Amino acid sequence: MFRALIIFIVLVGINCAKFPSDLQKCKYGDMTCVIKVANEIMARSANGLPELGFPSTDPLVINRIGLNQDGDRPVVLNIELSDCKMSGLPTTNFTTIQGFSDNIDKAKILLKYKQDHIQLFGPYKAKGKILVLPMNGDGEANITFTGVDGIVKMLTKKILKNGKNYMQIDKLRMNFDVKRASFNFTNLFNGNVQLGDALNKFINENWKDILNDLKPAMADSLGSIYKSLLDNMFSNIPYDEFFEK
Repeated sequence: MFRALIIFIVLVGINCAKFPSDLQKCKYGDMTCVIKVANEIMARSANGLPELGFPSTDPLVINRIGLNQDGDRPVVLNIELSDCKMSGLPTTNFTTIQGFSDNIDKAKILLKYKQDHIQLFGPYKAKGKILVLPMNGDGEANITFTGVDGIVKMLTKKILKNGKNYMQIDKLRMNFDVKRASFNFTNLFNGNVQLGDALNKFINENWKDILNDLKPAMADSLGSIYKSLLDNMFSNIPYDEFFEK
């Protein structure tokens, strides 16, 4: 069984925000326009977009993220990163967006995207095993995915505040594939460099199998991050103000 720990990211809360005047507004159903604007938002998010409730995403500061696995498996890892960072979000390029219409109550939204890379790095604690090798450590982690292809499916609901409609993400599920993954963990085996280097080498030589075991928990954790960002944006601005009247 896979479990993702609760994730907390530093978000910017703004009351009575307005849709930025220098961003194009799209007509309902014009997904070509929506894709263009969404990609512009992601590119500009590197320095933060406080009008939309976006913090700086290059890197994005994450207080806590965890990847937990249970059960009798060849790979069993429990990794927790604290006060860590994630880079690569501004490289997001949406290729498909469906479902944004004038009816947001129980709307089904589909997002497909590509990313040059996503990198998680920062202090970690880990316990577990890889085959017969124990993996215990407390140091610095660097997990990098390159050539990411992702898909996000969301179910939304309508929230009425002060007579205006806001969109909230009710459920979110994501999945992803990568062209390459790399892992590096310092201070494995209580600082035994020889054993630590050997385990890091083994992980990276067998990254596909390692990632297949980690992917459900990783997708759950990344999905929680994306949900937090989207909820923060849509809770700041009435839904209708995103679109051309």
